[in-house]
Amino acid sequence: MPTTEFLAGICCTVLGLSAWPTTAWAQAEGIQKTNSAVISDRYSGGFQYVFPQELDLVRSYASTLQPEIAAQLGLPNSRGFEHPVLVRFTDGAPALSENPYFYVVAKSSGTAFVQEIVGNVDAFARRSRKPDPGFRDFQGGFRYALAKAMLNDLAAGKGDTTPLWFQEGVAVYAAGNGDALLRSVVHEALEEHEDEGFEGELDSPGPFLSHRDLAQYYLAVNYIASLGSLRSFVSHIVSGDSELDATIHTFGFDWPTLQAKIRVYSAHIWEMAIQQHSPTVPSQSTYYPAR
Repeated sequence: MPTTEFLAGICCTVLGLSAWPTTAWAQAEGIQKTNSAVISDRYSGGFQYVFPQELDLVRSYASTLQPEIAAQLGLPNSRGFEHPVLVRFTDGAPALSENPYFYVVAKSSGTAFVQEIVGNVDAFARRSRKPDPGFRDFQGGFRYALAKAMLNDLAAGKGDTTPLWFQEGVAVYAAGNGDALLRSVVHEALEEHEDEGFEGELDSPGPFLSHRDLAQYYLAVNYIASLGSLRSFVSHIVSGDSELDATIHTFGFDWPTLQAKIRVYSAHIWEMAIQQHSPTVPSQSTYYPAR
């Protein structure tokens, strides 16, 4: 996590036009008033030869993907963020990061809420050796992190009300790699002879977030989307509604009923994936390498 000394005087690209009120955090870091992500062009790691390419890609993604994700999910922050967001680059990522390319750090400073989207240049350097001229996996990783930052931005100040399954499921859905993740989980389950499907309830997460958890959360969100109700459900959750209230307002029935419907849907999709599984499917998805 960067220190004030590291960030002071940082050279950066600012994308967007509107302004959010100056905060102590922004003043301390010397960042100008903006409501868009501030992209640092500083990187002191060991992959200098590939960093300019990653930086150019992130700049292009940041200017186009946020409005696209906002439209997809029905989020109001299509033109920027209410709270400061810094995109910076380093080598490495936490051991339990959900995707290898980017992770999100949220932190508070007094009354201010700030976030960092941290790019792992090491992972980008390794993936740049693979044949993927469209950078689909890398863009999916950025979409995932950007969606999480957008949800965090909207939830800030409303208390810790965003359910984990919802945040992670929506982020995977927005990334566009949920089906690849499910295939990866099915392959791993068959290899380990643990093909019984999903266990546990959506609102009772375990101590560590697994690939299977992410696939389960993605299917829950995908089910809501299949009903044409995702934008409405998202709107209620980010406005501070509980799962119960969001379900009643969106569907007219209660949260346990929605959970039961999601369980039936997820079990059906799991069985279909098991039946359609081919030995040629990779044992790990390009977005979520096996841990």
